[in-house]
Amino acid sequence: MRSPGSLRSLKKVEKNVSKKIPGSYTLLSLTDEKALKEAGVVLSPWTLRQWRKTGKHPELFVKVGRRVFLVLENWQKLVEKGVGK
Repeated sequence: MRSPGSLRSLKKVEKNVSKKIPGSYTLLSLTDEKALKEAGVVLSPWTLRQWRKTGKHPELFVKVGRRVFLVLENWQKLVEKGVGK
């Protein structure tokens, strides 16, 4: 269960992201390995950080303040296209 403080910070993140990305998106923190696996992201957080660092698939990532998130819908589109096969 999340503490009330983390819910407030999540709302701030969602508000800031909505300015950068129009529409409604699901964001996953690159540091939350459990949430990434539950959402079907098969790559490790390390690999995702390397992709962001090298500029590979920049549409997957959004930075809000000091935190970096994976945009789940963009990940699903990438998987559907079969990139890397």
